Amino acid sequence: MDLKVERSAEGILKFHGDMLRSTVPSVWANKAQWLHDGGIKQVDVSQVDMVDSSGLALLIEIFKELHVHNRSLKVEGANTQLRQLAQLSGVESLLSLS
Repeated sequence: MDLKVERSAEGILKFHGDMLRSTVPSVWANKAQWLHDGGIKQVDVSQVDMVDSSGLALLIEIFKELHVHNRSLKVEGANTQLRQLAQLSGVESLLSLS
């Protein structure tokens, strides 16, 4: 399955699909379309089925981009797989998973 991202007018990024090594690079290559001003308030991953370390890295990169604008990142709808990866990597609190 592909990975798609939508940005709402309220500043919510919604990811749909699989956040995997095979899908993340094309989404990140188009980041200027959805991460252009640091106005993201929340990332919704409730429609993400599978996640690997590339998906986690994508979320960390979003965090870094927002940090430049003095904004925090809140990730909503994290599945067990994402929670375990974040915990093993020591970035669970950084991403404010819920």
